[in-house]
Amino acid sequence: MLNRIKAVVALMLTTTISISTAMVVSGIIIFMHNKSRAPFFAHIFLEQWAGLFMTVWPIAFITILTVAPMVNGPLNLIVKDH
Repeated sequence: MLNRIKAVVALMLTTTISISTAMVVSGIIIFMHNKSRAPFFAHIFLEQWAGLFMTVWPIAFITILTVAPMVNGPLNLIVKDH
Protein backbone atom coordinates (compact mmCIF):
# COMPACT_ATOMS: atom_id res chain seq x y z
CA MET A 1 0.00 0.00 0.00
CA LEU A 2 2.84 2.39 0.85
CA ASN A 3 4.54 1.74 -2.50
CA ARG A 4 1.28 2.53 -4.30
CA ILE A 5 0.95 5.83 -2.42
CA LYS A 6 4.55 6.71 -3.29
CA ALA A 7 3.87 5.92 -6.96
CA VAL A 8 0.76 8.12 -7.00
CA VAL A 9 2.64 10.96 -5.30
CA ALA A 10 5.51 10.62 -7.79
CA LEU A 11 3.07 10.70 -10.71
CA MET A 12 1.28 13.75 -9.29
CA LEU A 13 4.60 15.52 -8.76
CA THR A 14 5.75 14.68 -12.29
CA THR A 15 2.46 15.94 -13.72
CA THR A 16 2.58 19.19 -11.73
CA ILE A 17 6.21 19.93 -12.58
CA SER A 18 5.76 19.11 -16.27
CA ILE A 19 2.63 21.26 -16.59
CA SER A 20 4.36 24.18 -14.85
CA THR A 21 7.48 23.80 -16.97
CA ALA A 22 5.52 23.51 -20.20
CA MET A 23 3.41 26.58 -19.39
CA VAL A 24 6.44 28.73 -18.60
CA VAL A 25 8.60 27.52 -21.50
CA SER A 26 5.82 27.80 -24.08
CA GLY A 27 4.89 31.26 -22.80
CA ILE A 28 8.50 32.49 -23.00
CA ILE A 29 8.97 31.06 -26.50
CA ILE A 30 5.82 32.75 -27.78
CA PHE A 31 6.80 36.04 -26.13
CA MET A 32 10.30 35.94 -27.64
CA HIS A 33 8.99 35.23 -31.14
CA ASN A 34 6.18 37.81 -31.09
CA LYS A 35 7.46 40.72 -28.98
CA SER A 36 7.75 42.95 -32.06
CA ARG A 37 3.98 42.66 -32.65
CA ALA A 38 3.00 44.49 -29.48
CA PRO A 39 -0.48 45.71 -30.55
CA PHE A 40 -1.55 42.18 -31.45
CA PHE A 41 0.48 40.35 -28.83
CA ALA A 42 -2.37 39.36 -26.49
CA HIS A 43 -4.38 37.82 -29.32
CA ILE A 44 -1.35 36.03 -30.78
CA PHE A 45 -0.21 34.86 -27.35
CA LEU A 46 -3.51 33.29 -26.36
CA GLU A 47 -4.02 31.80 -29.81
CA GLN A 48 -0.61 30.13 -29.97
CA TRP A 49 -0.03 29.27 -26.32
CA ALA A 50 -2.52 26.41 -26.12
CA GLY A 51 -1.16 24.73 -29.22
CA LEU A 52 2.45 25.06 -28.15
CA PHE A 53 1.64 23.93 -24.61
CA MET A 54 -0.01 20.77 -25.95
CA THR A 55 3.19 20.02 -27.88
CA VAL A 56 5.59 20.83 -25.05
CA TRP A 57 3.76 19.19 -22.14
CA PRO A 58 4.02 15.54 -23.21
CA ILE A 59 7.72 16.04 -23.97
CA ALA A 60 8.30 17.61 -20.55
CA PHE A 61 6.25 14.89 -18.84
CA ILE A 62 8.15 12.01 -20.44
CA THR A 63 11.49 13.73 -19.85
CA ILE A 64 10.81 14.32 -16.16
CA LEU A 65 9.37 10.83 -15.77
CA THR A 66 12.56 9.28 -17.16
CA VAL A 67 15.22 11.68 -15.86
CA ALA A 68 13.94 12.14 -12.29
CA PRO A 69 14.66 8.55 -11.17
CA MET A 70 18.18 8.76 -12.64
CA VAL A 71 18.83 11.96 -10.68
CA ASN A 72 17.01 10.82 -7.55
CA GLY A 73 19.27 7.79 -6.98
CA PRO A 74 22.57 9.69 -6.72
CA LEU A 75 20.89 12.51 -4.78
CA ASN A 76 19.62 10.04 -2.21
CA LEU A 77 23.17 8.74 -1.76
CA ILE A 78 24.53 12.27 -1.28
CA VAL A 79 21.82 13.31 1.16
CA LYS A 80 21.99 10.00 3.02
CA ASP A 81 25.70 10.53 3.76
CA HIS A 82 25.09 13.93 5.29
